Amino acid sequence: AAAMTVAVDSAEAVALLAKVAEQGGVVRDVKAKVKAGEADAAAMDAALQQLFALKAEFKELTGQDVPAPKKQSSKKDKKKSKEAAAAAAQPAAEPSEKAKAKAAKKAEKE
Repeated sequence: AAAMTVAVDSAEAVALLAKVAEQGGVVRDVKAKVKAGEADAAAMDAALQQLFALKAEFKELTGQDVPAPKKQSSKKDKKKSKEAAAAAAQPAAEPSEKAKAKAAKKAEKE
């Protein structure tokens, strides 16, 4: 059984969450460097192990998993929502050939 757990909003837990978030940033940076060929898989592995250790420490401390990080909207997300808004603003165009074929296939299944 786990030792006495503390509240998720306790100073200790909040400090640990900050470390988890910071290490998550490190992992993202290393991942980008690995993709760019500036770092190797060992660096990625080390960063991940550190992140997992912090998460395990948080769970041991609070008895709860680390909450999922709030998704920050990226430029890509903003572009997608702009495109969706632009598409919604335009009058409905004729469905594409692909869309027609898909609809026909769906109708056959029913």
